[in-house]
Amino acid sequence: GFEPLNSGAPTVCWLWKWVHASTTPLEAKRALLAFVTGCDRAPLGGLGSVPLVIQRNGDGSETGALPSAHTCFDTLLLPSYSSEDMLVQRLQLALDYTRK
Repeated sequence: GFEPLNSGAPTVCWLWKWVHASTTPLEAKRALLAFVTGCDRAPLGGLGSVPLVIQRNGDGSETGALPSAHTCFDTLLLPSYSSEDMLVQRLQLALDYTRK
């Protein structure tokens, strides 16, 4: 099942580190926004008005599962990963698949 992830969970910290990194291309950040919300642009109220929810979706370290989302609910379903590198690799793969 889906479990809420707290903001201090390693996977969540790694996600925000990737989002805020200067080396992460703007196109990738927009792709993540579209992946989670269905739109690659910030709403009129700004990104702070997006009620983003991040839920744990299994153990991606064992299964290699990709992140998924419920765009109607602005919810990112994020498997737990054993490393930051694995999170970034699986997230980028999921975003690449949505752009094809």
